[in-house]
Amino acid sequence: MDILCGIFLWFCYSTLAASAVALLVMAIQALFRRHMSARMRHALWLIVLIRLLLPDFPNSPLSLFNMLHLTSGMEKAISAVFPSGADKPPIAAPENSQEKAPLSIPNYASSQNNNLLPATVAPQEVEKPAPPSTDRYSLALKIVSVVWLAGTVAILGYLLAYMWRIGGKRKTLQAVKDPRILSVMKDCRKKFGLRKPIPLLTGNEMKSPYISGVIRPWIYVPEALGSRLSDAQLHHLLSHELAHYKRKDIAWNMIGSFVLAVHWLNPLIWICMKKMKADRELACDAYALEVLGEAEAISYGMTIIEFLKFYSASRNQPSLLYFNGSDDRHQMIRRISMIKSFKKGTYKLSSIAVVCVAVMSVMTLTNAAEPGTADAPKQYAEHSAAVVKDGKLVPSLGQTFNSLEEAVKAANFTFKVPDGLPEGYSFEEARHSRKGAEESKWNEARFRFVEGNKEAVSGTFDFLAVEGGAGLEATYEMIEQSVLKNKTSEFSIGQGSLRMTKGLWAMKVTVKNSGQSERRYYVWEENGVQYQIEVTGNLSDQDIITIVSSMKYPEKA
Repeated sequence: MDILCGIFLWFCYSTLAASAVALLVMAIQALFRRHMSARMRHALWLIVLIRLLLPDFPNSPLSLFNMLHLTSGMEKAISAVFPSGADKPPIAAPENSQEKAPLSIPNYASSQNNNLLPATVAPQEVEKPAPPSTDRYSLALKIVSVVWLAGTVAILGYLLAYMWRIGGKRKTLQAVKDPRILSVMKDCRKKFGLRKPIPLLTGNEMKSPYISGVIRPWIYVPEALGSRLSDAQLHHLLSHELAHYKRKDIAWNMIGSFVLAVHWLNPLIWICMKKMKADRELACDAYALEVLGEAEAISYGMTIIEFLKFYSASRNQPSLLYFNGSDDRHQMIRRISMIKSFKKGTYKLSSIAVVCVAVMSVMTLTNAAEPGTADAPKQYAEHSAAVVKDGKLVPSLGQTFNSLEEAVKAANFTFKVPDGLPEGYSFEEARHSRKGAEESKWNEARFRFVEGNKEAVSGTFDFLAVEGGAGLEATYEMIEQSVLKNKTSEFSIGQGSLRMTKGLWAMKVTVKNSGQSERRYYVWEENGVQYQIEVTGNLSDQDIITIVSSMKYPEKA
């Protein structure tokens, strides 16, 4: 169920992001409708289709979503509507939990300022597995996820059944043998530069012609039309269907059907697909006229009018799910207006149009480069992943300080700091980062301590104090995402809890790779500040408990 909820949350982000792109496309089409070719209008819709189809996109500072603040942290936004229990302490154990006897405290030597850690015996860790997956998401979110999946499966089933029926009907059709129709088809293929023959089939199953088949395309021509249409009308009919073939409209149509099956909950996507279908027909007409020539525009328009009048309402196109509405009066007027004003060369994309499509792709087929304030845990999770490399300390990015006092003053918020260090550890540097507006600020103060020196680091621990943190559960997810993003070998990740002091529990996250090297994260909240200790090296849980027990506000340390 967790997997389904996760996929549904991806769907929410994907469909909202694509909706923003679709609205932008509609606005551009409305602003430049008199200066935009039919092919250009359809090309813009393909950007929306790609946005709906692919699961992820690269980050870019040029992305439209930098302005919209719509990032991959959509799960946090969705949780505001469907609470997932994040407000409950996900790792806190009950007060009456049984505790093991405390371990002995190792001896600590003095730190740089000769302050000793107090020899206070702290309660020992009580292991507790990660929160059950069934509690991760709310019941409402699970129900909506199941409804979404059921609708997707039902629509995909309908599409598969429809394709099966179309394939079955082909077996009942007969090859066209009329030499006049075959001659016209040969002439049309020559004009479109097609060497591969496309079968012409006929029968009485349907009243309107159409093209079908992505891999092995074929064209259906009703038997009743053979003697009814003139050679010019046959040229127009077959040219229109061959234009669909050359433009790969059959494949795009199938992709659109699949996308709509996934995004069926979003009513805007239904509108987009209908508009895209209408613009596809306009682009197909423009391409057919580009091949036939301007002189054929009037007669081609008359043929289209006749077919729209008598056949469109019953035209049984594959992917009927959204390939409809061709009998719409407004669409008919648009098609005839385009045909009437058609000029040779207008189907070709100008250099300006190509640049516009490229710019739109860069802006809309990318994600925001900078994470928002809700992604603060991701930021310091990624920073911590590069503390030690090849046995040497890698300096962290950001505004750094050479003393604790300077860093505390720059932080501009009140938090506790450790009042001593384990034996062999020394202060290396402090860094302060600030992001966000005043009403949604996020401040981070990071203090790095190392065992050894810059040339030979045997262990590190980073102490973080965060104002405006995203909470324990969100921090765990960001750590998990960071590990998945940066992993170079097999790894395991576990979550538990550690009791620091009476009434204070911390979430413990342990990451091990195939080489059995280990990184541990301890995260807790106290008095509105989120604290985190990141450890590589030999510090034990008892060492961390002792460090936390020594924490004081700076003026008292």
